[in-house]
Amino acid sequence: MTKKSRPVKYTRALGQQICIRLVHGESLRRIAEDPAMPGLATIVTWLERHPSFRSAYERAREIEADVLADEVVDIADEDAGDGATAAKLRVDARKWLAAKLKPATYGTAKAPRHKEKARTVVYRVSTGIARAPDEAEEPGAEPSKEAQED
Repeated sequence: MTKKSRPVKYTRALGQQICIRLVHGESLRRIAEDPAMPGLATIVTWLERHPSFRSAYERAREIEADVLADEVVDIADEDAGDGATAAKLRVDARKWLAAKLKPATYGTAKAPRHKEKARTVVYRVSTGIARAPDEAEEPGAEPSKEAQED
């Protein structure tokens, strides 16, 4: 009996299967454990070498986060009785994962209320050389034409 080898050559069809399974909530580790699918190291290599697969994978992960967010509501609505503790654990796990997968949408970080304006910092360096009384300038004044010509 010959053992069937795992796929190692990237095909668009295999990439799509991986993305579809991710959207349906299957973990990448579990997908990679399937003998009909490439191993985890192969999938990671494909992500690095195939921009179209990487884009599809990133989009699948975004959709997965949205699906998880929907599941949170469903779980919370279904389990209000004896299974409330288990439901809370399931909800919290999905909220955590959604926040990791799509932090801009589901993360807990607060956006800053206002942006600070850029500030200009001026350093005044003293050379220790005294100026003649007619060369002294007001702090912050424009240099005289004579001083600019030197």
